[in-house]
Amino acid sequence: KASISFPKMLWGHSFDEVTDSHFPFGIDLLVQRLKDMSIIVTKEAVINAIGQTLHYCANILFPSEPEARMFLARLAKASIGEWFENNDRTFSNDGNAVRFRSDIFEIVFYLKYYDVLEKGNRAVSSKATPQEKEIVERYIKEGKIPSVVRMEIRFNGKRSINSHLKTALGISKPYWTFRELFDNNQSRAVLRYYWHKIIDDPLNHIVLSTTLDEDVCQKVIGKYKGEKLRYISEAMGLFYFTKSLGVKGAKEVVILKQNRKAWYDKRKKIISFAKRFTKPDETLINVVTKVLENKPIQQEFPFLGLTK
Repeated sequence: KASISFPKMLWGHSFDEVTDSHFPFGIDLLVQRLKDMSIIVTKEAVINAIGQTLHYCANILFPSEPEARMFLARLAKASIGEWFENNDRTFSNDGNAVRFRSDIFEIVFYLKYYDVLEKGNRAVSSKATPQEKEIVERYIKEGKIPSVVRMEIRFNGKRSINSHLKTALGISKPYWTFRELFDNNQSRAVLRYYWHKIIDDPLNHIVLSTTLDEDVCQKVIGKYKGEKLRYISEAMGLFYFTKSLGVKGAKEVVILKQNRKAWYDKRKKIISFAKRFTKPDETLINVVTKVLENKPIQQEFPFLGLTK
């Protein structure tokens, strides 16, 4: 079993994304590197190796660092269904990273350039190379670290790759080869699928969007006629409760104080209130969506695990 970082092998860093056009040269280089280590393999063997670990990634450039950090802070309040809620979700590294994870699958968003500065196992990505450290140090001196958020979908194990690609792409295969996995369009499609798993949930959309308190209150006043004060007060309270504590936090409190059925009733009220009385600013959401809906100039596969 061998593991490689394709961009680091090509350039010594993973700030640029590889594309399909890099594949032939990369395979030649990999075969040569293995030969230098007295490991003789053919190009065909590498190309047809079975994928065991796969990371699909996209670099998302925000207009500014405060907006990138605001996006991560809000994303930390989102939730991805029951299955992920039973696993670990962390807002880590002083707000530099958000993870939704299980043992075999992980969705990660993190500040790519700041991650290089992390010490030891605090880093989200693999060990930084000397070239990466040099690049970041130069940006620090220039006072302009790029506000790039890296989105990564990590599949750990052949079973994870098979099941999740079947879900995202509708393709059922007993295994995937290196060549089959190294595909720009396919990578983007998988990233879009899981991004929409997040933003298509109305409550996640609420916590990720910007709403002005004054606008909300003015709309409530304008549409208040015929509404019971009790309903408006409860719905507004639940709305801001969710914006503050996050989806998972609000759910846990409601279930603790009442029960699970009550949460689903409250959820409907929150969604209804948001539709009627808010005009969400989707700027941060649209930054990510625009990147994932367009073909990347480069597309990175930062870590691929292969078996002969």
